Amino acid sequence: MKPAAGQYAKNPGRGIFFDPTLKVDAWFEQAAVGSSTRSSLEQLVTSLQSKLSVSTDGDAIAESLDYSAEQVQAFENQIDANDYGVADAHGNVKVRGSAQRAFAGAVKRNYANRCAITGISTPDFLVAAHIVPWSRDQSIRLDPANGICLSLLVDRAFENGFLLINDDLGVAVNWKKVDGDAALKALLHPYDGKQLQVPTACAPKVEYLRRRRALLEEQEESAIE
Repeated sequence: MKPAAGQYAKNPGRGIFFDPTLKVDAWFEQAAVGSSTRSSLEQLVTSLQSKLSVSTDGDAIAESLDYSAEQVQAFENQIDANDYGVADAHGNVKVRGSAQRAFAGAVKRNYANRCAITGISTPDFLVAAHIVPWSRDQSIRLDPANGICLSLLVDRAFENGFLLINDDLGVAVNWKKVDGDAALKALLHPYDGKQLQVPTACAPKVEYLRRRRALLEEQEESAIE
């Protein structure tokens, strides 16, 4: 079996090779590359791994990512110990998926596996949404108080600033963003002014909700500029 490209690049230039253009001595062993070449290849692999890391804040996407059962257990232990940090240095695809899985389990249990706005309880439609996005603060990525159980539509609306949550846990639709989309307006209208369902534990922290709204204001101001 051929080694994966990434693994081979980490330990390049060793192995038995076959050259079909040669009639004799077609099989040969390639000498190891020099230290300077190896160093350059290692830097390239590190750079590629960084660029291929999960860069999206989308929690619905993160819940579909690959994960490690051992990592999930480790992150669950962190949550139990009130240690909510996940460092960027470890933010590759599998770690992101594992962290989201542990975070989602805690958040959804807090909300009795029910959307805090719509009341939907079918698991396929539920997402553990970060209040302060994953990319914005390493120290609270696993904090259940930084999460809300939402159904897919309102998760998407919350993620993109169509739906806001105030300090008193009241829901407010950002009608400026809805603009002339009558169908979207009809879907979101029933939730405008509704109170968020209070979870059994780890209610959303006001400071997190304020940070979320401030980030959306910054994005809107940047878009205008």
